[in-house]
Amino acid sequence: MGQLQEVLPRDIVSVIVPPYADCLGAIGAAFLALDNRPTHTQFKGFGLAEFDYQIKSFTCQDCENHCEITQIMQSGDPIASSGSRCGKLNF
Repeated sequence: MGQLQEVLPRDIVSVIVPPYADCLGAIGAAFLALDNRPTHTQFKGFGLAEFDYQIKSFTCQDCENHCEITQIMQSGDPIASSGSRCGKLNF
């Protein structure tokens, strides 16, 4: 802030720093997200505690990495997957 005050003419511009200036970017991003929210989303976060899910782990044999893949399954379908070093099975 000090540099901004040095380059602006004091008789024309006064610099005001709000008390929560460090979180204004996050608040602005939240307003932008609210204004541009999608009509459809695959977000399952709030309902995760209410559905039955299974964790499945296996070693992928598709390449020489032999990655240990962990998948979260809902009703037999994978809804999240991680552990793939080549990126093939991460989603």
